[in-house]
Amino acid sequence: MIFEILIVIFFIVLFTAAAIHEWPSTRTIKLLNKFNGPPTFPLLGNTLLSITVKKEDLLLKVKDYCEEYGSAFKLWFANSPYIILNDAKYLEVLLNNNNHIEKGFMYRVLRNWLKEGLLISSGSKWQYRRKLLISTFHFKILEGSLPIFNNNSQILVKELWKSSKKFIEIESFISRCSLDIICEAAMGVSLNGLSDKGEEYLKAIRRINNLIMIRMFSPWLYNEWIYSLTPNGREYFKILRTLHTFTKMIITERKERKISNSFTNQSTKAGKKNLRTFLDFLLELNETDPGILTFDDIKEEVDTFMFEGYDTSSAAISSAIFILGHNPDIQECLFEELDEVFGDSDREVTMEDLNRLSYLDRIIKETLRLFPSVPCIIRKLYSDLDLGHEGYIIPATTNVVVLPYTLHRNSKYYPNPEKFDPDRFLPEEVQKRHPFAYIPFSGGPRNCIGQKFAGIEMKVVLSSIFRKMRVLSFTKLNEVKPVPGIILRSATPYVVKLIPRK
Repeated sequence: MIFEILIVIFFIVLFTAAAIHEWPSTRTIKLLNKFNGPPTFPLLGNTLLSITVKKEDLLLKVKDYCEEYGSAFKLWFANSPYIILNDAKYLEVLLNNNNHIEKGFMYRVLRNWLKEGLLISSGSKWQYRRKLLISTFHFKILEGSLPIFNNNSQILVKELWKSSKKFIEIESFISRCSLDIICEAAMGVSLNGLSDKGEEYLKAIRRINNLIMIRMFSPWLYNEWIYSLTPNGREYFKILRTLHTFTKMIITERKERKISNSFTNQSTKAGKKNLRTFLDFLLELNETDPGILTFDDIKEEVDTFMFEGYDTSSAAISSAIFILGHNPDIQECLFEELDEVFGDSDREVTMEDLNRLSYLDRIIKETLRLFPSVPCIIRKLYSDLDLGHEGYIIPATTNVVVLPYTLHRNSKYYPNPEKFDPDRFLPEEVQKRHPFAYIPFSGGPRNCIGQKFAGIEMKVVLSSIFRKMRVLSFTKLNEVKPVPGIILRSATPYVVKLIPRK
């Protein structure tokens, strides 16, 4: 029976590969033969990895490959070659090169959801959109959003306080707070005034991430028609309607308020009125010239930023709380810094405070080292990439894979890499390391434009929580199994207990 199943899988993978990938040339194969890699099966290559290895063991398996086959090695998925890079000097060559900014093939599975938003778009469209959007993350605009970060963080603390001394799955609390922040600070719409308050969107995001991960590691599901006939495919397209309906509602809501001139920032007590948000900027461009940015263009950028801005921050904050729950000594150092900056006051966090919270900043960076929200970056080469070492040339048409998860655990850059140690990010320690040894927000011209927004959110939320509470983690560190997907998550939820400090 197993043999028959493997035969069926063989032909499905072969058919799919032939339909969506060009067969590598003799030159391509010759250049790739210089790279080491695990043994392959005829025609299937290493495709069976996605079937025989559990999803929660896949990153650990690739980490083993990095140690066994070196910092640049190859994998074949049917007729499609992939080179995995795990050395900072190679990553600098790739990520800093303006000729290699095209996203890899696997991002195709996101197109139905995010269309041609900034995450997926390429070429002149990507360059034009990035120039348009980067100004929306100017320091002054982010500073104007600070009351929103504070207000939603305080709401979160009150909810956690109600559940204090109980064991809870922390991410369910954090995800709601992150969604509220992104909707209000970036879109100008408070979910408190909407019917389901985003609950359906949260459920849909969680489920679609799982479906996309399954599809990414199932080459026989890459074909759109075949996928649409499967139970997962039918569920996927149903969930897409929920996600697109929600973002369309957000855009319509903000546009109507804008037209009526009745919208104001919720934090009026801070004197911040008519805050110009990310979505306002897009709507103004559309009003000035619909040819520059259509309603569909706005929708795909909102879909992209809602996903990237909410889910990545939620995962990072949850991971920080969890890992601090296993490091009481580091928590104590954090308490000392928070008490020094805030004393016993309940006042809101200011930009000046954020600049003073250097230890919290190091905690966040160390969290993102061990648990980078985005575990995988893939680039498709349309011209050769010379790595400048030992004659390594990656030929055009190859997909190049960068795994921050494995890079950040490379003992070459981080001795005793599994240990949580915020002092790795002391200025003198950072100075010793290659700048591309740490890339939680990618690097080069295609780095994340929202990283300052995310940094502020993480600092405000975490400082608000730990000013009031300490955390104990119930989930053991050895129970954490990193599941690769669009966003890195553990197969086992983070269960913690929060205890009032005073």
